[in-house]
Amino acid sequence: MLRYCCFQVRASFFDVVSTLCSKCPSVAIEFSDQMCPAVLYLLDEMEPAPLTSLWRAVLHVVVTVPVCFAYIPVFSLISIYIFT
Repeated sequence: MLRYCCFQVRASFFDVVSTLCSKCPSVAIEFSDQMCPAVLYLLDEMEPAPLTSLWRAVLHVVVTVPVCFAYIPVFSLISIYIFT
């Protein structure tokens, strides 16, 4: 997912993901190969407004999809924190 310039859109995306995980976990598991990277690659969010929604989505994804980190190479997560 590309970073949208408007932080309200990013926050709404994270709210949709967390609601999807809590209300329809079977759908979240079905699309986990797309949803997990879309949420977990954005952990380096610096804008304060969508952070609450981001971390809510991260927690819902990690709880709902037990193998969520299988869809993300470890090197990608490490490089996010080393090079930012």
